[in-house]
Amino acid sequence: MLMEQQAEQRECSRCPVEARAELRLSTGVLIEGAAVNLSMNGMLFSTERTLPMNHDVHATIILELDGIECRIDTYGVVARVDEGQVAVQFQQISAGSLDQLRQLVIYNGSGTERSSGGQKTAIGKKAQREQ
Repeated sequence: MLMEQQAEQRECSRCPVEARAELRLSTGVLIEGAAVNLSMNGMLFSTERTLPMNHDVHATIILELDGIECRIDTYGVVARVDEGQVAVQFQQISAGSLDQLRQLVIYNGSGTERSSGGQKTAIGKKAQREQ
């Protein structure tokens, strides 16, 4: 029941990704990990570290496409903490990063190409295969 309520509260659908990501705390501490999924409103961040709820963070999603590093920079707040994962709700994002995020979410959303195994592919894997 709780999972259904959380899903209903989401305004944007989520898509799977495999991308390096960083969270910088207001204290300057940098935490490295990976973006597991994204939406236009936030991301699920995989890390071994724990973070305090409602803590402000500078979140950066780092993609490499054709050997070029692309960064999506946002500011957000820690919305949920689970074992090995942190949910970040985006609060502020530049127009350029917003456009990149929108393209990434659309690219990895429901219309994503499927691999021969029938599973959705994330941008990290997809970009590596196409090279």
